[in-house]
Amino acid sequence: MGGYSNTYRHQGRQIDSERLHKEVLEAEKLQLGHDHPDVLSTMHNLASTYQDQARWDESEKVLTEVLEARKIKLGHDHPNTLTTMHKLAITYENQGKLDESERLLTEVLKGRKFKLGHDHPTTLIAMHTLANVYQDQGRLDESEKLLNEVLDARKVKLGPDHQDTLSTMHDLARTYKHQGRWDESERLLNEILEARKLKLGPNHQDTLSTMLSLARTYKHQGRWDESERLFKELFEEQKLKLGLDNLDTLNTMYNLAGIYKHQSRWEESKKLFIEIIEALKLKLGHDHPNTLTTMHKLAYSYQIQGRWDDSEELLEEVVEERKLKLGIDHPSTLKAMHSLAKVYKHKGRLDDSERLPKEV
Repeated sequence: MGGYSNTYRHQGRQIDSERLHKEVLEAEKLQLGHDHPDVLSTMHNLASTYQDQARWDESEKVLTEVLEARKIKLGHDHPNTLTTMHKLAITYENQGKLDESERLLTEVLKGRKFKLGHDHPTTLIAMHTLANVYQDQGRLDESEKLLNEVLDARKVKLGPDHQDTLSTMHDLARTYKHQGRWDESERLLNEILEARKLKLGPNHQDTLSTMLSLARTYKHQGRWDESERLFKELFEEQKLKLGLDNLDTLNTMYNLAGIYKHQSRWEESKKLFIEIIEALKLKLGHDHPNTLTTMHKLAYSYQIQGRWDDSEELLEEVVEERKLKLGIDHPSTLKAMHSLAKVYKHKGRLDDSERLPKEV
């Protein structure tokens, strides 16, 4: 049954995988005891299923138990202990517990370098993960140094167009972006995009992810035409692959609408924003933060055009929903109230304009 549960997991059938793992686990605990290697292996796989579902607290609870048992049974530097430690570090990273994640990954890296060598694939995986944690902590120079080390090793061991090599390049491009080194980030992303199109095809998720990163890079550089071209290409692929109401597709539409706004293509921008708002209301609800953020963005676009009545109508709705959902003193509520006060002021409604800050 353990084989079936792992098959379900790889098929994306996480609920079925979780159910089977739990059934196997109960049977194994009765027959073998709580700390038997097979029991710990099943618990480890169950934690992986939780990770796939972003159920980080449950993953942490199970992995902590497995780690303690494996340390006692196998020792701190046993490969299975280090694997559990690595997986727990990933859970910590996703929970925002970056210091705990860094501490574990440093231990994993030290153990793997000693046992397996500096350029062993699992050593490089630990280095890559630690580099991403450094990035999350804002330690960009340390992240860059580690990623370059991983990249050099993977190019030699795996080849320049291997998926793990390209994944490292992608994260290095992200580090460059955070450092404001847009040209270097762009160069890497173009290289990755071409390789992924050839290896995986134009509509593979990894290819689309790279396309999104490159389009955003062009956008940050103010290269609107190039950014627009890529976002349009991405939109067409996502529309076919994911559908018009998918959140990733809507995010691409949102970026396109923003580009049109910067190009003063108001009608095209407005048309897209309205489409997105309608889809988000159906998909997430009229009071969801993403819905309200898009409405706020459209209201701001109306302000630039001097369409104060349209802006007012949208902002009043945003302010009311955010007050109910987030409270009057939440930064997002205050931002919307500030925008609405500006509209009132431009329309000569000075009493209303002054009233809003007093409410706060």
